[in-house]
Amino acid sequence: MTPYAAPWWLPGGHLQTLYASLRPPPRPALERHRWETPDGDFIDVDFAGDPRARRLMVLFHGLEGGSDSHYARAFALEAASARWRLAILTSAVARASPTASRAPTTPVIATKSTGS
Repeated sequence: MTPYAAPWWLPGGHLQTLYASLRPPPRPALERHRWETPDGDFIDVDFAGDPRARRLMVLFHGLEGGSDSHYARAFALEAASARWRLAILTSAVARASPTASRAPTTPVIATKSTGS
């Protein structure tokens, strides 16, 4: 893996963040799984990439981030090109955020937990 080197015309994290938000990558195909919790809540996990992939990367986004953020899209596309599967966990805080989508943008596949 090669170390990251910022382009000369885009120094610093603030400018890179602004640039990325103005030019987001395309939306990857996502498959949403909903895991029910014992307390009546749920956890949404969006998967990208081939389900048969041998490697899995898990992305924990920030409080108001989610599967549609520019960095999550970029990770999903890079993971798929490297033949990895990506799981993006969506927290309750992100779901309740006014900036979060009110309805899932991907189909929901409900799964029951098999906990003891």
